[in-house]
Amino acid sequence: GSYDYIYSRKSKPPGPKVEDFHKEPDKGNTGFYYIASSKKPAGWQHFFDAGLQRCNARPGVDDQESFWDTLVQIRKGKISDAAALQCFRHCGDKLVCKGIEDSKVFNYCDMSPWEYAEGSLAHASKETRLVAYHANWVFGKR
Repeated sequence: GSYDYIYSRKSKPPGPKVEDFHKEPDKGNTGFYYIASSKKPAGWQHFFDAGLQRCNARPGVDDQESFWDTLVQIRKGKISDAAALQCFRHCGDKLVCKGIEDSKVFNYCDMSPWEYAEGSLAHASKETRLVAYHANWVFGKR
């Protein structure tokens, strides 16, 4: 599919679960993602402005939490204005966003957590599908 945003899943050790792959999350991992922001610049600007406001309002909360909290608030219609994205389509779900102008639809999907792993994948060094690794949840030897 064609997506505006692809992200790595946020998992906990020992790693991702098959049943969560392509399931719409309330939280993701912002350490590794791709954005096609030139397609919908006004929507993205609104999204990042709202995210920065949320970060500034909650200095004790990390930016990743604030980013995903903002995404969920916009998705639920709790943060909106004329520039806001109006509908969220996760992993090409054809049942949502019917009749909404494409410039107002946020198309997003998770990357394979076994190819684009984050640190919760306990056996990452043995994972034959691994393409990239984001080393959160990783602990060194003492």
